[in-house]
Amino acid sequence: MSVAFIQSLKNNWRELADGSPGKRFQTRYEKNQRDGRSGGRTLKPVAATLLIAAGIVLLVVPGPGSVLIVLGTALLAEDSSSVARRLDWAETRIRRLFLQR
Repeated sequence: MSVAFIQSLKNNWRELADGSPGKRFQTRYEKNQRDGRSGGRTLKPVAATLLIAAGIVLLVVPGPGSVLIVLGTALLAEDSSSVARRLDWAETRIRRLFLQR
């Protein structure tokens, strides 16, 4: 892996981590739309689908299945406003669930 690729991953993670809960995935989607980073690319949806599929398989065997599913859906959310909205919705519900305990 190149240094530029790793730095890009770090920057992407930082943007997500710094985003407002309940809006971070929609904000990322909108930024990608403005920057022209979406459309025409097939690698990202294919990679996201593979991550989700691997995560589903790893849910039934020991492994980081849920992490792969989250990473795959986060990749899909960069190109899909409906996935971004659903992830933001799920994030607020999950946060509320864990904060109530």
